[in-house]
Amino acid sequence: MSKLIYSEKVFGVVICAKVSYNQSMVICIILAVLGAAFLVTALISTFTLRTTRLEIPLKNLPDEFDGFKLVHISDLHNASFGRSNGRLASRIKECAPDCVLVTGDFAGGVSFEHPEKGSFRKFCLALKPLPVYVSLGNHEMRLVYRHMDLFEKQLADVEQNGCVLLHNAAARIERNGAHINLFGLSVEGARHRGLHQFRIPEGVFDGPLKPEENAANILMAHIPQFLPEYADAGFDLVLSGHIHGGIVRIPGLGGVFSPTRRLFPEYCYGLYERGETKMFVTAGLGRALIPLRFLCRPEVAEIVLKKARE
Repeated sequence: MSKLIYSEKVFGVVICAKVSYNQSMVICIILAVLGAAFLVTALISTFTLRTTRLEIPLKNLPDEFDGFKLVHISDLHNASFGRSNGRLASRIKECAPDCVLVTGDFAGGVSFEHPEKGSFRKFCLALKPLPVYVSLGNHEMRLVYRHMDLFEKQLADVEQNGCVLLHNAAARIERNGAHINLFGLSVEGARHRGLHQFRIPEGVFDGPLKPEENAANILMAHIPQFLPEYADAGFDLVLSGHIHGGIVRIPGLGGVFSPTRRLFPEYCYGLYERGETKMFVTAGLGRALIPLRFLCRPEVAEIVLKKARE
């Protein structure tokens, strides 16, 4: 009697041990598969380009610019897509744009801010003969506070690479006697940790960046958080970046992270409207603080301007 009870207990322990071991193996396999799937998805999300195509109607767009196509990119951060950024340049050229707009953060940290030390110079050369307009982001503007000599050298480098630099400046694009206005805003800010707030230069929208009445005015502004100010100034279209699409995107919730170290940033990615002003925020191209993206692939935005029909 006692042996039978002992045997059942021993048998029971063995069975429990087998079940526990098998469960552990299943859990380990599931975790390994999930980890591998996450890594593959992150690598695809970080290093494979996508092209986003959209049409944006503008009320003041001249008939001559109906169908005008531009490519908008941002936040390259000295990343490379192919040798000499040839893959990125080819993707842009496939869009057959009338011009290319770069809204800042083409460089990275202080140690490699110069375009010729990173990928931006080669990228500009690969884009020729397309006209390229460049505005500055926080990674360029931060040099003002620490390395003014490098900042001035960088501005010269951009123009020497064949780009049109819009540093709180404007340009006019003409076609068949009509024109649209393109503006580049440089927003000051020593850091982007929330301790030093970004600041729009006082009076800039009453001076160099004052929109023309009854004309199509497009603003290249790296920082999207000032949409209310851009709308009050009277711009028809604003093109921004900076947020990297949230870096990690969760279906149904949107982008998670922001360079300002805030979760679920308000103007994260996509098309926004405030009054008569439209703002498109691109997911950008490169990486900054976080080395990988997730469900947020590097983006080339192909934008076709259309005449708004009343």
